[in-house]
Amino acid sequence: MKKICILLCVLAIPTFTTEISGGMVGGKPGRDREHHDPSARDSCPLINSCLGAVYFIGGLAWDGEYLWVGEFNYGGSPLLYQINPDCGIVGSIPAPGESIGGLAWDGSALWCLDEDEARIFQVSPADGSILHEIPSPSYGEEDPNDGGLAWDGSYLWTATYTEGLIFQIDPGSGAIQREYLMPTDNPSGVGYGGGVLVVSDSTADLIYEVDPANGDVLSVCTAPSTHPWGVAVFEDVWHTDGDTGRLYLLDFDFHPSTESSTWSLIKATYR
Repeated sequence: MKKICILLCVLAIPTFTTEISGGMVGGKPGRDREHHDPSARDSCPLINSCLGAVYFIGGLAWDGEYLWVGEFNYGGSPLLYQINPDCGIVGSIPAPGESIGGLAWDGSALWCLDEDEARIFQVSPADGSILHEIPSPSYGEEDPNDGGLAWDGSYLWTATYTEGLIFQIDPGSGAIQREYLMPTDNPSGVGYGGGVLVVSDSTADLIYEVDPANGDVLSVCTAPSTHPWGVAVFEDVWHTDGDTGRLYLLDFDFHPSTESSTWSLIKATYR
């Protein structure tokens, strides 16, 4: 998607030369990655699905009691919606920026990725006031394409979905700590829980389980939606459909090691 990045201040992203699994150094990806054929994958084990707050939702987070979803609303004034696990809207607060492509919860505040401006904002869940802001990895590019956001207890994780990269970044400065090349060009949602990263692919409609220590893919399945985006992890995995606004709950067996993965059967599905 082509957009004009309007920047109100200038922050430089630190340079990096981290070695990356999949054949990449210094931010330019190689393509000697392992590809995962969607037709050869099991379907993700769906528990249920329901209609979320709005259409064109992107980011998704879980605060321990409620889900939070963010809107893609270019040129408008998007909101962050607080939703109970049964998909009823509890409330909303103003969102920073225009296109909330990622959300994360750090235990006391929300982190919001504005895809259009390539900025990450820490905001108060009470009123949406901005507490802190840092650049995302695509900051300064004419057409930034960062998506997804997760909190691992110390660092944030996000992805650049045109280059197939996922990043661990410092929440204080935005400095990149680690980066891995995914077996897909379009990682667009990132969640963290159970000792693993859960990454959605909005083009191939896949959900990946990734080892945060080395970027290895532990499992992959076909998403129940046609445009999987935001990911939130707690006992299982929620993800959003960026086109329809639906939320999906997946029965997820976490594998925070190199053991082979096994996906359980679908428990139930309803509309």
